[in-house]
Amino acid sequence: MTLNPERGFTQWVELLSDAPLDAVRAGGSSLGFALVSLAAYRDKPLDAAFLGLLDRAFHRAREAGLKLVLRFAYAMHAGEPDAPLARIHAHLDALAPHLHANDDVIFVVQAGFIGAWGEWHSSTNGLTSPQAMRAVANAVLAAVPQRRFVQVRTPAIKQAISGAAPLHGDAAFGGSPAARLGFHNDCVLTASGDSGTFRNEDDQRFMAADARFVPVGGETCRPDSRNTGDGVLRELARFRFTFLNGGYHEAVLADWRRRGIYEVLAERLGYLLTVTGARSTHTAAGLQLEFVLENRGLAAPVYSRPLHVVVAREADATAVSHAVPLDLRQLGPGESRAFSVTVADPVGACEVGLALPDPAERLATREEFAVRLAVAQGSLPSRFQRGINWLVKL
Repeated sequence: MTLNPERGFTQWVELLSDAPLDAVRAGGSSLGFALVSLAAYRDKPLDAAFLGLLDRAFHRAREAGLKLVLRFAYAMHAGEPDAPLARIHAHLDALAPHLHANDDVIFVVQAGFIGAWGEWHSSTNGLTSPQAMRAVANAVLAAVPQRRFVQVRTPAIKQAISGAAPLHGDAAFGGSPAARLGFHNDCVLTASGDSGTFRNEDDQRFMAADARFVPVGGETCRPDSRNTGDGVLRELARFRFTFLNGGYHEAVLADWRRRGIYEVLAERLGYLLTVTGARSTHTAAGLQLEFVLENRGLAAPVYSRPLHVVVAREADATAVSHAVPLDLRQLGPGESRAFSVTVADPVGACEVGLALPDPAERLATREEFAVRLAVAQGSLPSRFQRGINWLVKL
């Protein structure tokens, strides 16, 4: 399995416990799912102790090489109360500086706050009306850095917030609510429209269209003929799933392991990038290096990141990096892109590779946050070292 950032199966993390988070990557995941309880603060402001724990948690995630799927909720069990709108606004105002200061390790923020488990149902404060949902969604979007996505539970919720029309290319990746709202389907592949996720086929078409531009994740919730049949991969590919809960539902995941589906998804959830061709040509302008990058995953990368061609001389390990203006968010499933750079003819033997580091300054030199290219049958061999995928020698 190719362990890569910002994709795959998530592992549950107790974010505020001060416990080490190293076990997540050791268990084969680069994403931690954190459902943070605000039950103790339903009737009061967030205090310095809570916010300090949150900052330390972000630091521990960074040290452990993780990104987080983050959700806040007041009701951690069915029937428990949530909080009134004014309290949610006040808490988001307090959380905003900490989310901005640590957004390098935030993958997505799930809208949360409303109802049981923050799933936007069963609110005890009447927060499932369209007006209340828009108010909470806009407050969450304002608190979360604009370059990060927020996920909502269903297409109907997104439509109540940002309108009935699905995203199109011209509006994608912008700052509007429609462009920033993705989905977390927390009852994947079950009857009755994934247990209320979809009201009808129109909802499914809406999510499938939006999934070209926004992240989709979630979890299975119980065994069902739909998640034990042959259409699992087809369904998850239709909605371009980037991540799934790797711990729930246990029986569904155990069945997927028995049938080999889990292993396939561990590799193909989100993006799976490989180089399928590389060529060097001596020209009057210098050495032209050409590559073909292919995505064999279920979804495009959620965020863009730098792409560099790196040429290193073997004699003295001197390396020169050349930026490539390729937006990885536009490299969808099954698609490939050819690109080239021209460099000065190297003196002596050299090695050529591709680097896809994290764009955040704090993470740019960390191997755990760089993309590893997959080594697929028929592709070039790849050696990953110091965050660089070394591909060919010249």
